[in-house]
Amino acid sequence: MASYKRTSSLFDFCTCKAAQGVLGVYDQHSLNEDGTVMAMLDQAAVISHFLQLDKSSFSSFFKNKGEGLICAWKSFLDGDKETDANSVSESSPLYFSSFFSDVVKAPFRSIDKPKFSFIDLFAGIGGFRMAMQNLGGECVFSSEWDEQARKTYYSNYGDVPFGDITKESTKQMIIKLFKI
Repeated sequence: MASYKRTSSLFDFCTCKAAQGVLGVYDQHSLNEDGTVMAMLDQAAVISHFLQLDKSSFSSFFKNKGEGLICAWKSFLDGDKETDANSVSESSPLYFSSFFSDVVKAPFRSIDKPKFSFIDLFAGIGGFRMAMQNLGGECVFSSEWDEQARKTYYSNYGDVPFGDITKESTKQMIIKLFKI
């Protein structure tokens, strides 16, 4: 795609595409439990959480959907060419970080060997997360509805927070994550 810059941030890419009327990449992995299509920023949230939690015990939760979305996004970015899901998933963190290097270059990423895991609801710009990470915690899920706060949070931590916690699709992700 000629207008796409490989140096843009994942968050800016999503908001730019949304402004152009692209609500999301359509694929089986982009569906919520109720069959609706995830918003583009929520798709980015799945991808960023998958990439950030790559070595975590919680990575399996985001693995299937994250790898599937990366494959779908690769097809979208390449102009809807066919994509071999196996070749993308085997190197997805490396491949995807080449498009959006800010995912892996965030200044306040989680530590390698966390003492505990937590979720960051009503995340704002990440003050609670900073405190929990300084105590040795690993954030496994974040949620914030304000777009500018989400953008700042992403810039600091490399995770796009999921959207509004009052939406059923966001609640269902938390329930499934912790198998409540």
